[in-house]
Amino acid sequence: ALARALAPEPALVLLDEPFSSLDAGLREDTGRAVARALQAGGATAVLVTHDQQEALSLADTVAVMVEGRFLQVSHPADVYLHPATSTIASFVGNTNLLPAEAAGATAQSVLGQVRLSSPQHGPIRISVRPEQVLMTQDESPASPNAEVLAQVHDVSFYGHDAIVRLLPLGPADDRAAVSDGRHVSVRVSSGPVPQVGATVRLRVDGPVRSFGEAPPHES
Repeated sequence: ALARALAPEPALVLLDEPFSSLDAGLREDTGRAVARALQAGGATAVLVTHDQQEALSLADTVAVMVEGRFLQVSHPADVYLHPATSTIASFVGNTNLLPAEAAGATAQSVLGQVRLSSPQHGPIRISVRPEQVLMTQDESPASPNAEVLAQVHDVSFYGHDAIVRLLPLGPADDRAAVSDGRHVSVRVSSGPVPQVGATVRLRVDGPVRSFGEAPPHES
């Protein structure tokens, strides 16, 4: 069907979930081949998909639609790294959407003090991607950066990486701190991962995206 659609060298092609029935490896290879064919023919393609990795990896421009309304239309990296609203941040990829108290360039949260991508003041929400959270064993030497202790709740292993869900316990220098029951997700590379119940140290690497308590696009 794809070959027939591309054979006449159309100027515009609509691809509605074209790779959904393929195995993961074949799906990626076929998507790349179709993208190269479209580029070679100078055709524009509109790809409709529920696979976010497919959209981010194949598209030049991504449009996020919620309830019939486009919330953001931009380059894939911009949508992922600089989401316009907290809804987009939580919808595109995994993120930890957490309450925080901002004081200019930094904010205090369950993950300790974090740097903000833009100055804010007062109650906000922050979007912390799982790959932004650095995890070390509790027995490791203390980092010069602010750290919090966390207990491993469960682990999802994917081969190339793993998602570890943890319950923050409080600052690393205050083991008596009481958790607020809010879990966070951390993405780690494949290899040895901590066991469920283990205590680890967490810190956030780099600035995080922040949103007011009631962002204009979500009111």
